[in-house]
Amino acid sequence: MSRSFVATLALAAALTSCSAWDDGDRVAPQRPIVLDPLLPGIDARGKDDPLADEFEHLERSGRHAFANLAARRWYPEAVAASVSAATPLRRGAVAAALDALDTTAAPRGAFLEPTPDTDPWPAQRDAVLDALGRGDLDAARELVPFDVDGAPPRTVIEARALAGFVLARAGETAAAHDEFVAAARVAEDSGWTWHASRAWLLACGAGEHGVDGAPADAESPWTRAVRHASACVESGGGLEDPVFWERAVGARGANAWSDAVVRALCAAYDVPIDDDARAEESADELVLLCAATSRLRRAEAVPALLTSRAVEQRSRTPRGRAWASLVQARALIALQRMTEARNVLTRGLEQDDAVVRSEALARLGALELAEERPERAAALLSRAIELAGRPIEFPARGEALANLGLALLSTSRDDEGLARLREGAQRFVTERDVEGLHLALANELEFARSLGRSRDVERLSALLRAVESGSGSR
Repeated sequence: MSRSFVATLALAAALTSCSAWDDGDRVAPQRPIVLDPLLPGIDARGKDDPLADEFEHLERSGRHAFANLAARRWYPEAVAASVSAATPLRRGAVAAALDALDTTAAPRGAFLEPTPDTDPWPAQRDAVLDALGRGDLDAARELVPFDVDGAPPRTVIEARALAGFVLARAGETAAAHDEFVAAARVAEDSGWTWHASRAWLLACGAGEHGVDGAPADAESPWTRAVRHASACVESGGGLEDPVFWERAVGARGANAWSDAVVRALCAAYDVPIDDDARAEESADELVLLCAATSRLRRAEAVPALLTSRAVEQRSRTPRGRAWASLVQARALIALQRMTEARNVLTRGLEQDDAVVRSEALARLGALELAEERPERAAALLSRAIELAGRPIEFPARGEALANLGLALLSTSRDDEGLARLREGAQRFVTERDVEGLHLALANELEFARSLGRSRDVERLSALLRAVESGSGSR
């Protein structure tokens, strides 16, 4: 469990012991849970606004839980900026992502420890990168392979991976493959699981070559890469790395997805599996839907839209096609293409699959709430939670409950509204959804302020600060 959520679980008791509300003038909150991400996506950033600045801002403002969350979502893109940044806060925020990432006993944050001034590696690395930046592949090729015998593991991993990249660009695929394998083995031995997964996948991209010293029945580089990456996902605190999974699909070749890996991914990214049609379901398509969902979490709506459309076109199962369309709808909402999103969601209401129908109803209800039609929103969200007189379990149920609470509060049904909002908050606690919990508490705080309930305002403000800071769990 990542440190961001340690105290979040302890908030359950406080959320269930909230006091009753008095009647009075009210200004109901109008922020649908599913439409209000707390952290900006990279699409919204300027080139002169590096992610490291976001880390530092969140850290300095005491929002450590969100600094860790941002680091987990943007770590691959943030490495260069964070390693080169002078301030310890920036480096520490990314190191926090590594702490949550690896499943073995790697040194805490050691991958970003400062490099000694006497270490020749940074100058060697910069010389190769400068040559590549100039488009001078021959000059870069003359500088590799690097002599890193006896160097720290981090240096060996970086040097071997960079050498492999240069050799691959030069068409020397067998030598590139060997460099990537060497990087992967050092990462495995050092306990950096995620780095091992990336290096093994790079070895796949360098072509089909044997691994020196490996027995005939040894795992292929692709299988090793996927196994390590899946372990990171299952650990509950891994990084959002959709690029890895997209490339893993493309590099799979004759390898096969294990059922355990596919199920772990689908559980982590709320992609339902149709066990009745499992033989027909393509594991590649399920993995791509997980990658598209990961893209949405990173506010990358365009690639999420493109991937989900491609999956919908080639899926062989009704649920596969329907779920791909729901991912499309979420991407369209993020892109403010509301008419298209409504059309896609409305088609979802025609499905026989109760999970798909509830998910579509929940998203439509959120749209109605965002457009200040709370009565219509409440009707749709109530149907999402309970179809044909029975409760339905579906991925967006927590969001639907919280949004239903807001809709009911907006129509003066205070007792039922607060009960639903708190039920949604409880589910966010169970699901370790720090953003959803933060929004649910923020909405209840806003409502408390509108009624002038100072004691509840104080209590909810303290809970919000605890969620933002990670409750001192750093």
